[in-house]
Amino acid sequence: MRAPRALTADEALGLRLDGQGLDARAPARGLVDVCGAIGGAQAQVGSAARLSLGARVEGVTDARIRAAVEKDRTLVKTWTVRGTLHLVPARDLPLYVAAVGVSRRRRAGQWLARSGMTEKTLDALATDIVEALEDGALNRKQIAEKVGDAHGAHARRMLENSWGGVFHCVTNLGLVCFGPSADGQTTFVRVDQWLGRSLEAISPEQAEAELARRFLIAYGPATLQDFAYWAGEYVPDARRMWERIASELRAVTVDGRPAFVHVRTKLPGARRARAGTPHVRLLPNFDAFLLGHRDKGGVVEPRRYKRVFKNAGWISPVVLVDGRVAGTWALERAADRLVARVAAFKPLDRAARSAVEAEAEALGAFAGLPARVRYGPSERKKVSVPWTGP
Repeated sequence: MRAPRALTADEALGLRLDGQGLDARAPARGLVDVCGAIGGAQAQVGSAARLSLGARVEGVTDARIRAAVEKDRTLVKTWTVRGTLHLVPARDLPLYVAAVGVSRRRRAGQWLARSGMTEKTLDALATDIVEALEDGALNRKQIAEKVGDAHGAHARRMLENSWGGVFHCVTNLGLVCFGPSADGQTTFVRVDQWLGRSLEAISPEQAEAELARRFLIAYGPATLQDFAYWAGEYVPDARRMWERIASELRAVTVDGRPAFVHVRTKLPGARRARAGTPHVRLLPNFDAFLLGHRDKGGVVEPRRYKRVFKNAGWISPVVLVDGRVAGTWALERAADRLVARVAAFKPLDRAARSAVEAEAEALGAFAGLPARVRYGPSERKKVSVPWTGP
């Protein structure tokens, strides 16, 4: 048996930056591929999902990503891993339905059962929702008006519930996904109509193996526990998926701690020297880079943890310098320009500030507006990404 390859923490970060598409941006034509490679862009904040892809794709714009979702339909918004909204490639919908759809639907069904909804009612609602969408996109209230009353007042209330329990079940079956926004309201559409085809069949075994494989390539070095955390699966279920790629695992250590990389990963993977120029990215809320490992100590100092990972699952936008979080930031719109307001944990040197300013320029090109950097407010003040696009 091959002895585990010893990696330093810096080498592990280099591998993860490479796997996440953060070491060097991909060309604009690679938008869909990049989105698929990182397991989707978390999208409960729509602008954050688009900014996340912009941090990885050269020359792509906010308008181009919107078009990919609503016009070209090469990207789709739906609930996937962790039961969380993501933008994922349309071609990957069968993968997520087969790999995690059953477990996510089971959990949603259990939550609904605790509220008094029976499995029979849930199945009937799913059928009726698909039928109600026959003529096109509808928002929650419109769907509730069409189908809720037939199943009682409680069912109608659950359809209008902001957490979307019933809709989780229907999307996890691959029948429905999110459609275009209309009058500021989220809508749902039938997958077969929206994409012009029904989802192809893929076996759970094949899908589980592919999900584990993609995770390890994008997030390795990582462990089974990291995979369970990222996928939002119980460890026994995650282990079953993990073991499907047992022959593709390569053991390593990261500063002495055991982990794995994919056999296709080129080691040592340390990021190439940049002649003293720090590697900087401005990552938005809920960026994938921060969601692949249970232990955040490698990227966030423990004493800064709560500045990044806040209550109720909120994850702040971060300034990433050489793979580690150096501060938080907010993107604000002021008149006809954007302002990236950076709150560094400690003063940045001149080279890092220049790199931050270059990233702000890239944000401006992404949004179609001039952008500048301002340092402050205090790091104790919560910052977020309120901008939602031009």
